[in-house]
Amino acid sequence: MHQLLTAKWLTKGGVHVYTHHGFEGPGNSVLVPKTTKVKARQWRSLAPIPCSRKRKAS
Repeated sequence: MHQLLTAKWLTKGGVHVYTHHGFEGPGNSVLVPKTTKVKARQWRSLAPIPCSRKRKAS
């Protein structure tokens, strides 16, 4: 996740108090910018790469 924040694919949001399994503490929300959503949509729409080897049915 740190790499995605550094590359600006994700951004840090506001600080919130989170509770998990009895532990409580502050944490930042993670925001997905519009440009990241657009890029992910483009990647999803790409055709799959044809496989050069076919699996044998067992």
